[in-house]
Amino acid sequence: MLEQSADAVFEHGVEPTAHSHHLYLERQRTQLDSRLGLVTTQKSITNTLLGFIYFVLPCGLVLRIFLYDKYYADRAAVLEKQVELLESLWKSDSDNDATTDTGRGAKD
Repeated sequence: MLEQSADAVFEHGVEPTAHSHHLYLERQRTQLDSRLGLVTTQKSITNTLLGFIYFVLPCGLVLRIFLYDKYYADRAAVLEKQVELLESLWKSDSDNDATTDTGRGAKD
């Protein structure tokens, strides 16, 4: 039995206590690697968000201001046409009323 355990030690090249210590170190390294992977993921997310904040938001803001100015100018032109239409209708309606009133006065 003692010979088998000695053969096992020489077969693997490490003593049982050194082997368990090696497993412990391997487990610690794996945990550290997983934490570093998490840090790398967090840095990637942070870089993406900063890129969004520094590039996309200012471009979007400039585009929004430009499009709002264009919308405002188009809306002002539409309102101007509507006012002109209402003024012409009001003028033609008041001309018709004046003609109708003059015609009644002559008949009475």
